[in-house]
Amino acid sequence: MIAIRSCRDTPLADLHELMCAAFADYVLPMRPTQDQFRLMLRQRGFDAAFSKIAIENDKAVAFWFIGYDPAIPTSGYVVASGTIPSHRRRGLAKQVFARVRGALLDKRVASLELEVIDGNHGARKLYQSLGFRPQRDVACYTIPMPTPMLTSSASIIIKDASLNDLREDGVNLWDWTPTWQNDFRSLARISDQLVSLECRKDGELVGYAILIGPTATLAQISIRTDQRRKGIGTHLLARLHRKFGRKAIQVINADARDICLAGFIEKHGGSLETKQTVMHLQV
Repeated sequence: MIAIRSCRDTPLADLHELMCAAFADYVLPMRPTQDQFRLMLRQRGFDAAFSKIAIENDKAVAFWFIGYDPAIPTSGYVVASGTIPSHRRRGLAKQVFARVRGALLDKRVASLELEVIDGNHGARKLYQSLGFRPQRDVACYTIPMPTPMLTSSASIIIKDASLNDLREDGVNLWDWTPTWQNDFRSLARISDQLVSLECRKDGELVGYAILIGPTATLAQISIRTDQRRKGIGTHLLARLHRKFGRKAIQVINADARDICLAGFIEKHGGSLETKQTVMHLQV
């Protein structure tokens, strides 16, 4: 018999084990360490009350992990969902989601967002059957870090930045809005794990980059339109290399329509790893 319950009283180690089991045959290898898993949940606003798991014979077999931010009380986010291979095609994902949806409706959460990776046709079909609709395509890249520059251009000065300052001014540099896990609210939850850099001219922000250290993920990078192709982005990457010494970093969920960013990544020897579709549900 299947029992569905919230994740309130489930140890993090058990949730981690469940997700790794469900993603064992994922389109791309995905087995985060427990520390990486904890960071992912914290960054994406994991809410144990909204999140649900299915239990059979004292074993967790399916889950929907939900992110929620009280600052935007009408919206939620699917951190991850899955069913272990031995229990698929039994309707468990829909059963668990029905409980999730009920909890969201009780709290008047009106919308839910998720990403589904290209090639995961089963998941896409499931989400569509639940009412999720495609919103936009996003791209995931890997970028080799440029060699640290011994000297900097006199006109380009890069320095450490406050996340709060970037949060106030950075939106003016955007060509598109970041997805849930890369927006400033999510990054603020893991501010102790970030390296934030900025470039200013005459006191005005003209470029910045935010890196999540433990996962080597470039969460945000943006250059003011009139300051592009002047080396600011390259200098930002070089400074990150000098701070971390990583050979490569990843970019997750950049808007796939951004040909400027794609060209910048290609210029630095980066490559497209995969694409995802952002899907949206009116609960």
